[in-house]
Amino acid sequence: ERRYCCDIDRAYRPHPSKKQQQQQQQQQQLEQAQRTPSRTAKQPLQKRQCDHPMFRQQRVVEVVSELKNAPVGTAFFHPYHKPTVAEQLSCIQLSVKLADLPTGPLIYHIEVKESPNKKRGELKVVPPLRIAVPSKTNNKLDNNNKPDKQPETYESFDDLDEIIARYVEKMVERVTEVTTHRKYVVGDMSTIANMLKQQLAAQPPNATAGVYVVALDSHRPGNGYIAFGSGGAAANVHREYFTITPDGFFFRQRTLESVEHVISAFKSKPNFKKEQAAQQRHAQPGSKTDASTAAGGYIAQGYGVPGPPGGYAMPAAAGYGYAGQQQQYRPPGGDYQGPAPAAAAPGYGAPAAGYGGYSQPGGYQQGYQQPQQYPQGYSYGR
Repeated sequence: ERRYCCDIDRAYRPHPSKKQQQQQQQQQQLEQAQRTPSRTAKQPLQKRQCDHPMFRQQRVVEVVSELKNAPVGTAFFHPYHKPTVAEQLSCIQLSVKLADLPTGPLIYHIEVKESPNKKRGELKVVPPLRIAVPSKTNNKLDNNNKPDKQPETYESFDDLDEIIARYVEKMVERVTEVTTHRKYVVGDMSTIANMLKQQLAAQPPNATAGVYVVALDSHRPGNGYIAFGSGGAAANVHREYFTITPDGFFFRQRTLESVEHVISAFKSKPNFKKEQAAQQRHAQPGSKTDASTAAGGYIAQGYGVPGPPGGYAMPAAAGYGYAGQQQQYRPPGGDYQGPAPAAAAPGYGAPAAGYGGYSQPGGYQQGYQQPQQYPQGYSYGR
């Protein structure tokens, strides 16, 4: 290259080597970082103009240290430390001490958004103030195979005193209801799992009763869970979470009034999470079973197209009849040969209740048994 290009054309520059390209790229990234300020850079705390007695002009670390020795139910408002000044001035933060646990105080931090019509750079806390509440999750899946959540909804408040009365006090009452419940236990997840396994090991070998407890999640303040297991000491311990809100307990896509209602909903369907995951897998495009066959039919790939609810399908091959009926072969483009379709023979009709069926050429059906869900045949007592 030097002989045939560089020596002839003095303006020609040889192609850089791989090592030189990496050095140039690193140099460009360094220059770009120096020109653009980092969002993660520590910004000074933007103090707010608020004379409320429960407002603190402090960082969250200082507020937490003050709440550690405060009684349960104590709450402080303070500036929300965010990367940019504009973000800091758009909201404040609320920190509430919900409970005292063996692992330490349970402190819940909530973002309080201010009015969207607030003037830029204004230091005052401008109502209406908004706090996000749990939103329902539908059964659809997004492109990343995760539940598609609806947009967040907010509860609106006129001032800080209304937040204390309608939000903080009710949240503390709900948490107290959990901590005083007969099934409440204290401890981290591993301790609770070992406790349940000991209870299962103490049961008779043929026992069909499961065990469960209620606990608070110290790593996710504002959330609790039901830990349960069945099937002996070797069984796994599972958890199902609920969110504590001022209006009740958000569990399985709805808000329930009390902890007892949460436990009743859990006992009615212990396999709710597995059943929901199976429905979501079957509803995905390209799966062997989709929403059209969930009503009672299973279509083997290549045997037909989805039919109406009831478990039968219209085969794709020309000349074959509906499932559960016997028809004569029809050549492509021709009429049916022979007599009219006869009724299905005993045992070859629609599948029995609770089972699906898949159709084969000729109208016969074979039963398809749904997979067993865990735990199967176990009941959870009082």
